[in-house]
Amino acid sequence: MNEIIKELEKLKEENYKKFNQKLCPDTKKEMLGIRIPKLRQLAQHIVKDEEYNWKEFVVSENIKYFEEVILQGLIVGYLKIDLEEKIDYLKYIIPRIDSWAMTDTIIPTLRIKKEKLKKYWDFILNYVNSENEFEVRFCIVSMLNYFLIDEYIDDVINILNQISHEGYYVRMAIAWTLAEAGIKYNNKIMEFLKQNNNLDKFTYNKTLQKMIESYRIPPKDKELLKKMKRKDWKSNKNVLLYLAVSKKYEEEIKSMENITDDKYIGLICNGEFNAIPNFKIGELFESFFDNINYNVIKEEENVFVDFTGEAMCDDEPCTILIRFEIDKNVEEFEIIQVKVDEDVLNEVETMDLLEDIAYIGGAVIESDHCCDCDSGDCSHCSHCDDEEDENKKED
Repeated sequence: MNEIIKELEKLKEENYKKFNQKLCPDTKKEMLGIRIPKLRQLAQHIVKDEEYNWKEFVVSENIKYFEEVILQGLIVGYLKIDLEEKIDYLKYIIPRIDSWAMTDTIIPTLRIKKEKLKKYWDFILNYVNSENEFEVRFCIVSMLNYFLIDEYIDDVINILNQISHEGYYVRMAIAWTLAEAGIKYNNKIMEFLKQNNNLDKFTYNKTLQKMIESYRIPPKDKELLKKMKRKDWKSNKNVLLYLAVSKKYEEEIKSMENITDDKYIGLICNGEFNAIPNFKIGELFESFFDNINYNVIKEEENVFVDFTGEAMCDDEPCTILIRFEIDKNVEEFEIIQVKVDEDVLNEVETMDLLEDIAYIGGAVIESDHCCDCDSGDCSHCSHCDDEEDENKKED
């Protein structure tokens, strides 16, 4: 077992570690920074070389590294053993999983044979109602990999429709699985999405988004999907809410006769989005982007602060520009444009990006926040009263 840990430690890369920590912020395990192809090569080598005590390594409870769990799962996947024995080892591994990267790397490697699907199906259903976010994701991603077939597709849809776990990685897995199912079972998934299903708004809209982005969904369905997005006053206001920023440094700035560029940049970095209180914008950006830069632009009475940073988009490096406009009284500021390389994002795409930035930074979006009254109490807001009246009419 110690030999295997030593082999792992030889493969670490500090730069890749920093990159991967941003992609997998949830894990509580120490990360070495090892690329997946190298982990696969090591797993295959261990399985073939009898000098390694892989069994002791797989069942060990003394887990230190993030990559240990992935390597354990890969070893079980590459072993030429019966499914029953693989399941015995998976029972050790699954409770250790605390990252989407672990589930999504291990599961395809298990290579479940068609004649063993029923056995594996019964096994993964033990985790569908777990309180552990990543145990539920393990079940869902297993369905994605092995059960989007005629014999199971109806059961998969029914189960996904009943899952109520609120974990981000559970909901994203549901959206991913339904979108993939929509490629082969287009009519069935389209009909499901049109129905009064149980998907929460986030999961439902993410499913639509993933299908719209897929090149394997027919163009006519994409046009329909764009019209099916669930909207209400909260979602529309939330877009504005993300863009309306707090007045954290208003008094300090207003007391100054001459405002320097550094103060304008400080206004952004030390400010907070109304929907993400108690998290400074600068710190959120630091946790998400590399090669960060701020630039102040003054045009007559207008002042803009351009933020640029590097990130990954669809597994490709990109440069993201976020332009803030500071109002002439320096009372508040807002995002007026977001670009990924040369592409300008719309409001929905901007909101998706900000959600990802918030999540990586450990923040929680306050979706039930009223942008007009700047609080959670909407009792005195006319637009909220109108919404309640409309709901009563419908009832």
